[in-house]
Amino acid sequence: MTWETRRYHEEILSREVGAVRKGWGGKLRVALVYPNRYEAAMSNLGFLTVYARVNARADAVCERAFRPRERTGKVLHGGYKRPRPRREPAGRGLPLTTLESSRPLSDFHIVAFSLSYENDLLNVPSLLAAGGVLPFRDDRAAGKPSRIKGRPLVLAGGFAASLSPEPTGAVADAVVVGDGERAVDSILDLGSP
Repeated sequence: MTWETRRYHEEILSREVGAVRKGWGGKLRVALVYPNRYEAAMSNLGFLTVYARVNARADAVCERAFRPRERTGKVLHGGYKRPRPRREPAGRGLPLTTLESSRPLSDFHIVAFSLSYENDLLNVPSLLAAGGVLPFRDDRAAGKPSRIKGRPLVLAGGFAASLSPEPTGAVADAVVVGDGERAVDSILDLGSP
C-alpha cells in the first residue's frame, strides 16, 4: 500500500458518519467488498446494513474494500486535488486493502462480496488476486500452490448473486441467496472464535 492510498483512506474516513474502527484481538475478521466504486457502495442499503450488523457484534470486526478508482488526482470541490489509488491489473501494482486498517484481504477470515449488478461479478477475480487471495474457488479448494498467501472463506451475496448463484460459485466458496442481512448472524456464529 502506498502513502497516497493510505491518505485517501484517511480522508474518506474523516468525512464519514458511522465508520467503525475496532481492534482485531480475538475477533472474527470480515472484509466486506463492494466490487464497484466507493460511491456506489455507500448508496447500497444492503451493504451498509451488513457492515453495521457485523460490527454490532462483540466477537467480529468488519472492514470495507472497494474497486479502486481508475485514475489519480481528480480535481474536486474548491480546487483541492485529492490523490486516488490507480486501478491496476490483478497481481501487479497496488494491493487491494481495506478502508479502515489498510490491510490486504488475505489477512481476513471471511471475504464477503456484495454483488448488486451482474457486471460486478467480472471484477471479483481481479479484486481477490489484488487482495492476496486465490481468485477461483476450485484453486482454493484444491490447495493449489501459489505465491498468494491468504485462504479466507469467500462469500457472495446481494441481488446479482441471488439472481445467478451458479456463475457466482466459480469465485465464491458459498453464495448467500436471499436476504443477506438476515443471514449474517447465522454465518458469523459458525465461524466465531
